[in-house]
This record gives sequence, C-alpha cells and structure tokens, in this order.
Amino acid sequence: QDSQNPFQYWIVSVLENIGGRLRLRYVGVEETESYDQWLFYLDYRLRPVGWCQENKYRLAPPAEIYSLKTMSHWQSALEKSLIEAAKFPLPMEVFKDHADLRNHLFTVGMKMEVVDTKEPYRICPATVTKVFNHHFFQVTIDDLRPEASKTSILCHADSLGILPVQWCLKNGVHLTPPKGYSSQDFDWADYQKQCGAEAAPEFCFKNVSFSRGFTRNMKLEAVNPWNPAEISVASVTSVKGRLMWLHLEG
Repeated sequence: QDSQNPFQYWIVSVLENIGGRLRLRYVGVEETESYDQWLFYLDYRLRPVGWCQENKYRLAPPAEIYSLKTMSHWQSALEKSLIEAAKFPLPMEVFKDHADLRNHLFTVGMKMEVVDTKEPYRICPATVTKVFNHHFFQVTIDDLRPEASKTSILCHADSLGILPVQWCLKNGVHLTPPKGYSSQDFDWADYQKQCGAEAAPEFCFKNVSFSRGFTRNMKLEAVNPWNPAEISVASVTSVKGRLMWLHLEG
C-alpha cells in the first residue's frame, strides 16, 4: 500500500527476511536500494499479489519513484512481476494472522496531538484533513506560517502516533507548538478558539495509557528510525502511556 494513498498499491520483491522483518524493493527500480523499505510481515500495508485487482484498487508506482522511469517501463515491470508471481506464488498462510483494521470515528477538522514522523521525538498539534473511508484518514501537522510546509500522515484507528488533545499535558511531556504560533506558551483552549476547531473525542483513541509493562532502564533491541536496516541495543529512558523514549547505544 502507498504510504499516502490507501487506494493505491505497487508490487514489491522480498530481498531479506530477518525475524519476520522484510526488506522490500519496488519492482521497476531493482538497480537501486534508495527506496527500499522494511516492514514486518503482518503489516496491514502488505497484501498478496492479485488482492489489489480483486478489490478494485489502483496498481501504480508511488509518487516518490514514478518520475524515475517512463510509463512503458512501469507497465513492462508490472507485467513481468505478475508473470513471476503466478509462477512462484506466495503461500497464502503468510497472511492468515493479519488483523483486520477496526473502523475509526474521526471527521475532518478534528484536532489531536501526533508524533512527528520526520522527527519522532516531537509531538505536535495536528488536524484531521481528509477521511478516505471507515478505515483510513489523513492527519496533517499544524503549521501556521504563510509558506507552510505540510507534513501529512496516513492513519487508521489504532495508529500508535495519534493522541488526544491534552495528552502531553496529562503525561508531563513537552508539546511542540505549531510553527508560526505567536505565543511562547501553547494553550489548547485558546488555540481551539483561534482555529474554531473541536478536539477529537477521547473515545476515538484506544489504549493511550497502556504501557505493556515497559519501565525505565529496561534494555531491548530497537530499529534505528533513521536507518531501518540497522537494529541497535537500546535503553528505555521514559515511558508515558503507550509511548516510550529510547536511547540507542553504540
């Protein structure tokens, strides 16, 4: 599944399988590793070849690679990959443990707090800017500058980075004000009046206080968010609800 459009898919090849973490490469750009992705095999974005056509979704290369090749190249790569997939089909039991996404209750204009995917140590005010269907919606980090650079995130009901308004305040975590915000001290009540917006109700969020038993100073192995191919030893430095902060060692 495309990272921004839930109705668009493209075929990938599995290059590595390390403990269920798959290194994936888009067909048509086999010569470069620049666009490789790492996803766990149970990730909702992965579907068997043929699923997209059966469910009438669009099969097209994602925006970040589309301009690299010609339309005829993409069509040829697609046809070749479909033939190979038919010859060596992926066992369907691979997908038997995929959990169905539950329906969300968000509507356009609702406010929330969200972990910034580009800088995951920051939590920012954000707005639901698009509802695709009952499974997916888009959240955009608030930016009040005239020449705003928008960061939008495709989300579903159980996305871990979405949090209710006041979550940071209740958990003693710093909330990064929107870029271009006039006051030094951010206040949700004033901000909502200024925007004329409603907070997303608490019942839209699930398990925001569930820590799964992690505590400070625990050791574990963690994926480096800036280099997903790398797994590092890490220490838990803080746990707040379902979020925790890690220090990558080495």
